[in-house]
Amino acid sequence: RTLAELGAGVVLGGAALLVVSPSSFSLPGLAALAVALLVVGPVLWKGLSLTITFLSSMSASKKHSKIDGYNNQFDSGKSADDRNKDYANLVDSYYDLATEFYEWGWGTSFHFADKRPGETFQQSIVRHEYYLAGRLDVQKGATILDCGCGIGGPARNIARFTGANVKAITLNQFQVDRGNAISAREGVSDRVNLIQGDFMKLPFPDASFDAVYAI
Repeated sequence: RTLAELGAGVVLGGAALLVVSPSSFSLPGLAALAVALLVVGPVLWKGLSLTITFLSSMSASKKHSKIDGYNNQFDSGKSADDRNKDYANLVDSYYDLATEFYEWGWGTSFHFADKRPGETFQQSIVRHEYYLAGRLDVQKGATILDCGCGIGGPARNIARFTGANVKAITLNQFQVDRGNAISAREGVSDRVNLIQGDFMKLPFPDASFDAVYAI
C-alpha cells in the first residue's frame, strides 16, 4: 500500500470516528474500530479515486452521440444478418460506450477466470494470463499477437511475465489510445503496442508471430 492510501485510511477512519459518538464505545472498542477503518480506508479511497476519475472522464466524453448509432443497429427493420454484415460498426460503437465502464468496474483485463481459495479477484485474472502464456510456451524476445485486446491488460501482464513483445489488436480506436497511454505510464510501451484493426482481416504479413491468443 502506498503512503497516500494509508493517509487516506487515517482520514476516512478519523472522519468516521467523529461521526460516531465516542460515548457509545469502550476504549478497546474504539481502538478496534480505528484499526478496522485503517485497514478498510485505503480500499475505500482507491474505489473513490477510481469512481471520481471515471465520472470525470464520462462528463468530458464526446462519445455520447454513439448511443443512437448503437441503438439503431437494433431497429425493428434490421435483422441479425444485417447486423452481422455491419459487425465492425456494431462492435466499435459498443466498445466506445462500454470500455470506461469495464475499466471502472473490472480493471484493465476484460475477461473472466476461475477464482481459487485464497485468491483475490485480481490475482485470479493475472494467474489465468500467466497460465495462458505458459501453455503457449512464450519465450523471452518472442513476438506474439493478442486478438481482441481491449485496453491491453493481458498484453502488458504477459509481456512483463515472459519478456515477449506483444502486438495487440482491437477494432476500437478509443481502446487503442487508452491502452497505449497505460502502457506508456507503466513503462512497457517498448514491448506492448496496441493497433486499431479487424482481427478477421489482420493487417500483418503471414508468419509474423510466434504465438497468437484471444481471451
